[in-house]
Amino acid sequence: MSKVNFALLKEYRVELSLRPEYVANLLGMSLSELNEIESGKIAVTSEQLSKLANIYGCPASYFYEKKAEYLGNVHLRNGHEMSANDQRQMAELIAFQKELSNHRQL
Repeated sequence: MSKVNFALLKEYRVELSLRPEYVANLLGMSLSELNEIESGKIAVTSEQLSKLANIYGCPASYFYEKKAEYLGNVHLRNGHEMSANDQRQMAELIAFQKELSNHRQL
């Protein structure tokens, strides 16, 4: 299993303009705990990751390094970095294309 990309946890929150206090409250943790998770100082549990995904409106799989590395290769072609929102949209497009391709093969 891929490791969690902790930088994405904070990037998604910032991209959505969510205050850390608000997210920490929804997760039932202190602000310092959220800061430590976002900085990679402490591990995030699968339950916490699932809650974050629900809060941010994306699948938990978006927070794993493998996904971020793959999308990173896509943004290198453009010559600039993609925002978390752009990454989510790109991942959704790729998933849609795969689903459409699988459907057509049936």
